Amino acid sequence: MAEHGFNKNLNLKSFDVPIPDTISYNPPDYLDLHYDGTQAVLNDIAQMKFYVDPKSGHIKMPNSLDKMEVYSRTGRTSSASGIAFNP
Repeated sequence: MAEHGFNKNLNLKSFDVPIPDTISYNPPDYLDLHYDGTQAVLNDIAQMKFYVDPKSGHIKMPNSLDKMEVYSRTGRTSSASGIAFNP
């Protein structure tokens, strides 16, 4: 309700933002991982296309990312998001 009042008082117009079919992740140049395995995972993710639900705008996780396992010095780790590390 506050948003509606804010928009009305300032005469702001609302509009629909188009939802893309897919998006991709472009890692920033400063992101450089020290281990070959984690760098390979980052490279794989940068090559993936993430599909977007046309109704909600939520990103659908690729099956390949969901099944990905990453090994760290403390052992194998994985999660619902696909990648997690043990501290």
